[in-house]
Amino acid sequence: MSNSTLEKLVDVHISSCKNFLHLPQLGELPHLKYLWVIAVEEVEYIMEDPLISVRQFPSLKTLYLWSLPNLKGFLKEQELRIEDCSSLKVVSSSLKNLKKLKCTSSNLALLSNLENLTKLDVYFESTSVETKCAVTTETLRSLTNLKILNICNADELSLPEQGLRALKSLANLYIVNCNSLPRVWFVHFTALEKLGIYGCPEVVELPQEIKNLNNSLKTVILSDLPNM
Repeated sequence: MSNSTLEKLVDVHISSCKNFLHLPQLGELPHLKYLWVIAVEEVEYIMEDPLISVRQFPSLKTLYLWSLPNLKGFLKEQELRIEDCSSLKVVSSSLKNLKKLKCTSSNLALLSNLENLTKLDVYFESTSVETKCAVTTETLRSLTNLKILNICNADELSLPEQGLRALKSLANLYIVNCNSLPRVWFVHFTALEKLGIYGCPEVVELPQEIKNLNNSLKTVILSDLPNM
């Protein structure tokens, strides 16, 4: 694809293609900055060929993964040979330049090397009637440059406290459609400047721990909180 007329593509949206089994080799597009993959239900991997020698997604800045129930991973790693060092480099560098990511919590668990991410939007699906699919401590610890975090449908178990401690650079936190405001969300964000809480009908008051943000917090937005 890199030698085709498509090599100047910057923005690619693929959505609601129910019979789409495999994505094209989008990683070969040298100028691709924005990739949206939505409701492509049969796709299992963003990159199917693990033996590609060229660097993949060299310019990718924003990745949007949504409604991908069969997604197993970013790269089809199970076919990698141990001696194939070039392929291992592809795994480690494909998302190296990624700045913005929007996905479900289960998709987030399939991604790695997100240390340069500055904005994350994550929707927490339920793995059972009462349990959400949580972000791992390891993933949170890797997000050392994260500035903006938007969480939707989360609960107390969605974001482990040990991982939250690593988000030292977080400046903006947006909480959407959550039934509670766990205290651990307000303990460790010492650099937080903006807090937004939206559409949380069961929330009746702000946790006392919000006082920990006194030295940094500049803006608070409370919207659609009927019981507060």
